[in-house]
Amino acid sequence: MPSKRPQRQPDAQPASRPGPSFTRYDLVLTFIPVALVLTVASAYLFGLPRRVALLGWAAVGVLALVDALFLHPPTTGGRVN
Repeated sequence: MPSKRPQRQPDAQPASRPGPSFTRYDLVLTFIPVALVLTVASAYLFGLPRRVALLGWAAVGVLALVDALFLHPPTTGGRVN
């Protein structure tokens, strides 16, 4: 005769999950493709040469990376909000 396993009772309250929390490093990683889109848009809308637009937005992207890597470097120990 097969033995029955006791069924687990559901908890009274479901475990609450926090919503998505974004860090400054998530924003930096999001900013990189945004800078590329802004480069193309500014070259098209303002009639700028692509080299000039790319140079300007690349400088902005480099400043964001310098800030994220050197001025406010990541710390060990998990997410910090």
